[in-house]
Amino acid sequence: MKVHLFSVFCDHESTYSVKHTEDGLHFKKTKHGHVVANANASHTKEILYDRTLQIPHTISVHEHFKAPKKAPPGFDAHEGLPGDNQKHRRLESTDDFDLPDMHGTSHSTIKLVGQSESPEPVTIPSDLVEDTLKIDRVPHSQVDLSEVHEDIITNMTCMREHTSAKSPEKAKCFHHLVSLVSRLPTENVTHLAEKHIGRGGSNPHRDDELRNREIAIDVLGALATESAQTLLTEMVLLNNKPNASLIMRALLHFVELKRPPPEIFVESLESVVFDGVHSFSGIQC
Repeated sequence: MKVHLFSVFCDHESTYSVKHTEDGLHFKKTKHGHVVANANASHTKEILYDRTLQIPHTISVHEHFKAPKKAPPGFDAHEGLPGDNQKHRRLESTDDFDLPDMHGTSHSTIKLVGQSESPEPVTIPSDLVEDTLKIDRVPHSQVDLSEVHEDIITNMTCMREHTSAKSPEKAKCFHHLVSLVSRLPTENVTHLAEKHIGRGGSNPHRDDELRNREIAIDVLGALATESAQTLLTEMVLLNNKPNASLIMRALLHFVELKRPPPEIFVESLESVVFDGVHSFSGIQC
């Protein structure tokens, strides 16, 4: 698995990636841009982490810089000079000339050669900076529903067949299902929700249809996107024939949100709680 995320520190943007290796993890940082805006420059740092030793065993830094030969767009060499700028421009030579190539390349590597006990307690430097890189969602390329429809049905079937809540196979199929649905365009997710949950309040007559409805609710809840939460609100809370057990199932996915839910959910919940008397069918405790 390879993960990309972007973060801005001070005056530059960097891309961070991590992937599994045979003995651990390979971290890579690629710096974008340079303090000299139109320079041809690159800067990468790689860290190889040993899973058994639980420490990095190799750190490499590669840097290249090539000085620009032209001024950046909008640069005025006369700006800020004392005197008459127009006169400076008239006296300036119009002859073209090439600047010489100026570039530098640096490669450095630190490798772990051994381990030994420190005779004295190790003190953490007072100026050490610690931070966290948080990945909210791993980006994937989108796929059409037609490409993954069979896989979605297979994983839904798997979840129906493994009824135990503690089943590892059931958990595995659920994670695969969420991963597949997360790569679908919004209109495809809406199509699946309408097929398995529906808006009209019709009650499924077969057990597998009921289970598919519950699975679809859990998948939308696990996605936790604004569009998925809106679908849950429209198809469960605002259903023509609201079902109490499905409402309770859907509400569980809003409890531990780390960001506010869509406005339609807040308004719908306020209506259910404060506006008049509501009756629900299918109460299952």
